[in-house]
Amino acid sequence: MRRRKKWLPASVLVLAFLMAGLPSLPLKAADELKIRNHIFVDGIELSGLTEAEAKAKLEAREDSLKEVGLTLTSEYGDVETTLGDLGYYGDVETAVRQAIGYGNTGSILKRYKERNAKTEKYDIEINRSVSDERITTVVNGALSKVFDGSANAKLVKKSEKEVSVIPGNDSVRLDAETCEQRIEGALATSWDHTALTVPLSIVDDKDGEGTKELSYITDLLGTYTTEFGLSDTGRNQNIARAAELMNGKIVYPGEEVSTYYTIDPVEESNGYALAGVYVHNEVVQGVGGGVCQMSTTLYNALLWAEVEIVKRDYHGLPVNYVPLSYDATMAGGYLDLIFRNNLEHPIYIDIDCNTDEGYITVNVYGHEYRDPKRTISFDNNIVEKVEIPEEVQYEDDPEMAPGTEEVVTNGKTGYKTELWKYVYYDGELQDSILINRSDYSMVPKKIKRGPVQATTATKASETTEKTETSETETEKKGKKKDKTEELTEKKAKKKTEEQTEEQTEKKAGKKTEQKTEKDTEKKTEQKTEKKTEEQTEKKTEKATEEEGPEVPEEGPEMPEVEDPIIPEEETP
Repeated sequence: MRRRKKWLPASVLVLAFLMAGLPSLPLKAADELKIRNHIFVDGIELSGLTEAEAKAKLEAREDSLKEVGLTLTSEYGDVETTLGDLGYYGDVETAVRQAIGYGNTGSILKRYKERNAKTEKYDIEINRSVSDERITTVVNGALSKVFDGSANAKLVKKSEKEVSVIPGNDSVRLDAETCEQRIEGALATSWDHTALTVPLSIVDDKDGEGTKELSYITDLLGTYTTEFGLSDTGRNQNIARAAELMNGKIVYPGEEVSTYYTIDPVEESNGYALAGVYVHNEVVQGVGGGVCQMSTTLYNALLWAEVEIVKRDYHGLPVNYVPLSYDATMAGGYLDLIFRNNLEHPIYIDIDCNTDEGYITVNVYGHEYRDPKRTISFDNNIVEKVEIPEEVQYEDDPEMAPGTEEVVTNGKTGYKTELWKYVYYDGELQDSILINRSDYSMVPKKIKRGPVQATTATKASETTEKTETSETETEKKGKKKDKTEELTEKKAKKKTEEQTEEQTEKKAGKKTEQKTEKDTEKKTEQKTEKKTEEQTEKKTEKATEEEGPEVPEEGPEMPEVEDPIIPEEETP
């Protein structure tokens, strides 16, 4: 008997088909889902991690990749940078969502296939990108002189106040979009996270906009000259080296320039020498002494050109090559002369430094925009003056010879000053503008000296001390001598009185002996006094030699004599 096949109702088949094709919600909330086994993102295993844990792990690695170096090469020069500088971004969030959803989200059929896949490793790529705007900023900054034609540009002087500039190369520009595609392609093709080298895309600039701006450099806008001596070769070498590094600088509208970092590093390896520099308001030897004369001369030329000064620092002490408030110092970048081209067209910095004749001249060229009837002038104003005190400051130097002295500085007067700019139109004053304030320190006269020797005054003081001490001892002995004599006289007088009384009693009643008694008493007193004086003198001499006899306890207390105070020798 033939068996009949059983068929599912058509409605059931249709329902099953529809369920297989529809997406379904995960059984757990998204924050409770964990990445299934054998899931990797860009080579990092994320099995068993939640979405938050996976993000943290990948973002830490992506942040470290921002420090990876990148070399952009071209026939005009290479640009060294990092991925972070070019706006590197790794899309971690999208990659983690793919990892957390694998086998956990989607239709029943999709989840079934992913969970039962025989592959041992499922690796998801991270989409990485850079910014074409950041590429343009970095490359244009590094190769700006190529794109604007100022690299090896030549200044042609037609007269004292008229010039022209010849570009150093044909007009070219950066194709930033093509550079962006090349870098992102290198990041996506089995990149091993090490340094990359990618060629730049530089194309002809048909319109010549880059070099066209140089044609506007035609006029002398400001000039200034300072002088220096010929004897300090180290200082003169530094002025010339700083001038060489700043000379020929073309600054485009809106561009800001640091004078210090233009001539940096200020080291012997960069052509600088030892010379005098200010340190804590004293002159000491240091590499680069004298570069501030270049920055000072540049500062004044920029003032006359009316170019914006962003930052200017004054010296701690006045300098001798410009008036007060006209100086501009530099040191380590924290003291600097920074200026910005606030004009409509580029400016050209031209410097002539002559170490044979001892002068440096800075000329600022650009496109004259000011009304011929408008003129300017500058003048400083001394607000306060601090005189050098008469008192000298001494510094003891044990390494110097005893009794010798050396003048460290004769002192410098301190000043508080202002620099003012005056604007005239057709000869009449229109405006007064405060340009800067300066505060120059007062420095007292300082002398170094070796160990102090015993001077005549000191010896005299010592002699006086000995003399006064001797006089004090003699005074003590004299007082002891007076006391001894007083006691001796009392004893002698008492003894004489006793002897006289005894003789008087024996001869009592005899009137004739009264006269004799008186004579005898008189003689006896004289004899006794004479004998007492002789004994007293002998005892006094002996007491003087032996510092006198011991004072009896019943005698008056002797006052103590203080040692004399010898004044210290005054500093000359």
